[in-house]
Amino acid sequence: MSRMDSDEVKKNTANTKSIRLQTLVIIAVAVFILYTLIVLVVFSNNMSKANGDLADKVFDAQVELYLAKATGQLGGWRSASIGETQLLRENEGHADLNELLAHYVETSQAVAAAILDVNGQGTTTDGESIDISGVKGVQELPAGNCGMFVTKPGCVTAISALGTGEEKTGYLYLEYSLAVFRDEVFANAERDYWCVILDEEGTILYSSNPTKRNYINQGDDFFNTLKAADRDQGVMIIKDLMNTDSGKAVMELNGDERILYYNSSKMGQTWSVIMGVVDSSYKAVLAPAEGNVRNLAGFMVFGLLMFVGSLAYGYIKDSDVGKKKSEGLQHLAETDQLTGLFNKMTTEKKIREYVTENPNSQALMFVLDVDNFKKVNDTMGHAFGDQVLKEIGDGLKAQFRSSDIIGRAGGDEFIILLKDIKDTEILVREARKLEHFFQTLQVGGYVKYSATASIGCAIFSQDGQTFEELYKAADQALYQAKRRGKNQLAFFKEPEGFSQNA
Repeated sequence: MSRMDSDEVKKNTANTKSIRLQTLVIIAVAVFILYTLIVLVVFSNNMSKANGDLADKVFDAQVELYLAKATGQLGGWRSASIGETQLLRENEGHADLNELLAHYVETSQAVAAAILDVNGQGTTTDGESIDISGVKGVQELPAGNCGMFVTKPGCVTAISALGTGEEKTGYLYLEYSLAVFRDEVFANAERDYWCVILDEEGTILYSSNPTKRNYINQGDDFFNTLKAADRDQGVMIIKDLMNTDSGKAVMELNGDERILYYNSSKMGQTWSVIMGVVDSSYKAVLAPAEGNVRNLAGFMVFGLLMFVGSLAYGYIKDSDVGKKKSEGLQHLAETDQLTGLFNKMTTEKKIREYVTENPNSQALMFVLDVDNFKKVNDTMGHAFGDQVLKEIGDGLKAQFRSSDIIGRAGGDEFIILLKDIKDTEILVREARKLEHFFQTLQVGGYVKYSATASIGCAIFSQDGQTFEELYKAADQALYQAKRRGKNQLAFFKEPEGFSQNA
């Protein structure tokens, strides 16, 4: 064999080994792809089930929270009735019981009160005739006991049987409006959900969002609505509620398909909460988790040549970024990045919402400018100016309640709205507190700078009933403070007890 033939044989052998190696790599890659696809399908199925379970837990927890709030409210009214019964018993023969009841109505959430005779008839403190003789369960109420009953649409009544032993002498009637549930129970209910509270007969006592649904009106028999939509499922739901069990069902009610989550509690009678969720809301809860599954699938399909550890790292990193983005999106949109306060747009929006929703409340608006701030930037640098603004922001947050609205309007201007100021004394005290804050504020480490401010104050709704009117009044007061020499506070209209020289 010639030398050339020997080299050719060696070359062919090397090529054969290379082809075999490539074949083995292709087979290995194909096996890995097949294995990855199987894992992906199994993983996706498991995650879909887990995500569905998670969504159910989210909505179950929401219903349980609403139920706890509702029964807590009802329980509070029942406890108050028991206490009022004891008070009447102690004052019988020594005081005017009707005056005691009238005082109770004035100082509690009750809208009507009466002492009824043994037949369940009588007159409330404001002259309304009451007859509860036909209310189911009242006649069976033992002396000394209290129960919650539905006596008229939109109301629930705590009825206490008066007397001792087996002899009843009458009833204490304390009526409460279920409208309070709007603020106390369903304050954060989503607009695309609806929630209803039912009594033991299935009557809708309260509906959180009835305006666009013709089957959840107050006073309707919701049990009949359920059975009319699907008798078997309706009967199952009613049975669960009577046994104080929770559950889930998908039903079409008057052409409106809903996922129903329900729960109930026993307190005198059975009280139930049912929440109707649209499919889009259910999917919205699933969307973040399903998005993560799709991202993982993408990594697995397009990253077959990467190490398994790299794939896992990419997935975890992507999931973490998505989570942080979801959690921080609204915060970033509402926050002034330098001070951590609300930005101008959010501050104005929140104040507009407050004055619109609380026209009869009293609030106090401050508009303030940092004195000589341009000089601070020019002489000490913009970095120090930013530090001044940041420390002012931190200090303002510490001065007031977390429920108050505190924002930076831009530059060195800040806007503050103190909500629900009960009386003039508190109003004056809060104004003095802010004035004192700036009179004692020092910023900086080695170099201390006394940052002062000119502050304008306006009172809602005395000085303005809209954001624009209130801001204009506070801004005029601000310029009045500046004309007086800065480093002070001025009201648009000085309240009683406030003196500029105090």
